[in-house]
Amino acid sequence: MFLFNEPPISYIDPWTVPFEERIKALKKGDRHVAYFFEYPDYGTFRYRVYNMIQALLESKSKTSAAYFAHDDLDVLGKVVDIADVLVVGRSKYNEKLNYAITHARSKGKYWTDGLPWSDASALP
Repeated sequence: MFLFNEPPISYIDPWTVPFEERIKALKKGDRHVAYFFEYPDYGTFRYRVYNMIQALLESKSKTSAAYFAHDDLDVLGKVVDIADVLVVGRSKYNEKLNYAITHARSKGKYWTDGLPWSDASALP
């Protein structure tokens, strides 16, 4: 048996940033990538969204990015107006998400993370 006398490490998910801070971060660059993922988690969200945002922040590009989630659905249309592209990850399709996607597609700003191909224009 192993005994560990180390105190537990305090942990807080790094993606609990308030909406106002995320929208401010999205506006910073010359190009703006908005990611939508219904419920951020330590699995797919972390690797497909959060880490991509961190990589863009660390790069020398002038591209800014931020994530948005279920609680932001009511204002996702405004996010689309700011963003140059809306990337949608795992999310249940509903009326509010449909509005945001339709709004983004009408402006040529939509791409989905879930397609097996990279041409979002192939969407119905």
